[in-house]
Amino acid sequence: MNNSFPLISILTPIYNVERYIERCVKSLMEQTYSNLEFVFVNDCTPDNSMNILKSVLAKYPYRENQIKIINHPKNQGVAVARNTLLANATGDYLLWVDADDWIEEKTTKILAEIAYRTNADVICFGAIRHTRNEVAPYMWKVENNNHEFIYDLLGRRTHNTLWGRMFKHSLFQERNIRFIENINLGEDLLVLLKFVYYSNNVVSCSETLYHYDYTNNNSLTKTITVKDIIASLKLYDIIEDFFQNRLNISSFLSVKRLDAYLLLIYNACIDGNKEYFYNLQAKVISLKTVSKPTINKWYHFYMLCYNYYSCWLWTRIIYFIKKLRNLMHRLLFCL
Repeated sequence: MNNSFPLISILTPIYNVERYIERCVKSLMEQTYSNLEFVFVNDCTPDNSMNILKSVLAKYPYRENQIKIINHPKNQGVAVARNTLLANATGDYLLWVDADDWIEEKTTKILAEIAYRTNADVICFGAIRHTRNEVAPYMWKVENNNHEFIYDLLGRRTHNTLWGRMFKHSLFQERNIRFIENINLGEDLLVLLKFVYYSNNVVSCSETLYHYDYTNNNSLTKTITVKDIIASLKLYDIIEDFFQNRLNISSFLSVKRLDAYLLLIYNACIDGNKEYFYNLQAKVISLKTVSKPTINKWYHFYMLCYNYYSCWLWTRIIYFIKKLRNLMHRLLFCL
């Protein structure tokens, strides 16, 4: 490798990942490619993550000049953390790695070679999903046509995450692409959609390089709140505004809104909030002609939404099954 190969900034937000961060950071420090920058943002994590991070970094003194650690004065959420990472990155390309995941040691070498050869705006590569029960390839699909790629992202035919892709930094700067504060669930989606829309050169790599750990119960994908769901509806409005007069995505957003309303109705039933249930019911009914929900487990719930009491009974059964399953997982972990 020589200086004509790109500088890659690896960007990692840190919050509540003390069980996972050592594995992640080791995979970053042991990359076989040398022209790297590592940027970590401590979003005021309450656990021991930062001490573990510093302990691991101390074992790689030759990386010292490549490392930046930024500390937020208070917890501001993952969207702000990602903007802080963007503001402090200086690389030609950006590689996002969540602190509970890890990458293969050859990852940046392979991606740098592809970037040098193709001058790609975005490079997509394979991932493996690790659950408690299995290790399997994670869904991904790449279209050379930007519009088809956008449809795949919105239709969940490919994952709408930053990881599993490497991005040209200059495109973020030229198009002023940033994350929206206070939207911490699905915050990747708008950024991805804008980036793909403005990209001229999308390249795919057949190598499986990323490991996605789905066992972290502190992950935002496992701790969805009503506030997060309401914020996601706001996000869909912003996406709709961006694509107005650019691309017709209304059918995709209708299905996403339907999923969100069903989640809110589920929570209304858990809370016993009958009035809120009926306020949401009209919105669900207005969208029922679109198609069934994309989340298959919601299908039967979707069919019950006309009646509060049938929904209430269904949610209670599901709620207690989930509680029992989580208890069993904790007991097995302790053993």
